[in-house]
Amino acid sequence: MKEEIAAQLREINRKFYDGLAQPFTQTRQRPHDGFFELMKHLPAEKVSVLDVGCGNGRFGYFIEQQGRLIDYTGVDFSIGLLENRVELTVPSSFKEGDMSQPGFLDGLGQFDVVSTMAAIHHIPGRINRIRLLKELKAHLKENGRMIISAWQPIDSERQRRKFREWSEVDINPDDLEANDYLLTWKYGGFAYRYVTIINEEEMDKLAKEAGLQLLHQFRMDGKEGNLSIYNVLSH
Repeated sequence: MKEEIAAQLREINRKFYDGLAQPFTQTRQRPHDGFFELMKHLPAEKVSVLDVGCGNGRFGYFIEQQGRLIDYTGVDFSIGLLENRVELTVPSSFKEGDMSQPGFLDGLGQFDVVSTMAAIHHIPGRINRIRLLKELKAHLKENGRMIISAWQPIDSERQRRKFREWSEVDINPDDLEANDYLLTWKYGGFAYRYVTIINEEEMDKLAKEAGLQLLHQFRMDGKEGNLSIYNVLSH
């Protein structure tokens, strides 16, 4: 994918998350069903967490509520979402950082858990997704766990009604990669969103190319009960 196209896709999502940060946060108050299942796959002791694409930090808040959190670092590119962040009682910090750019985690250490929840599907370009996984791996402790969830709107008739033509944002679909889609958001305002579909097979391929081992994989969430794929990985 050409860099200028990737930049256009990133800007679509930046406009959405910054422009509609408050209404989006209102829809992200409760934990997903998949969060509870994930607890079975984390280290038994309390963990330090690096949460990339953290949004308002609700995943960190959830782990804290389960009594499993030592400290938390959240990273997101949207100032609007970070301004709506949750309050944690454990040592915590929130950092502005664009996960689509190399080196965005420079200066951070290693963690028991490195997570990116419902965010990797916003990274345009397969080569960039592999680069991201390698960078996340560099901040994962030797016996730690990486958690990645990816949205699957194409498998839901309800979600497919949000799909729009790329001509609406002046992008030629021939310049995109397979499984790249444009969707709308209408709660609290109108905006477009870019997502790429990363199914089970593709996640396994990405993990192997990034030098990661896929340990567990399951689907949960949404009215259909299968709207997200959760992946648990290790070195």
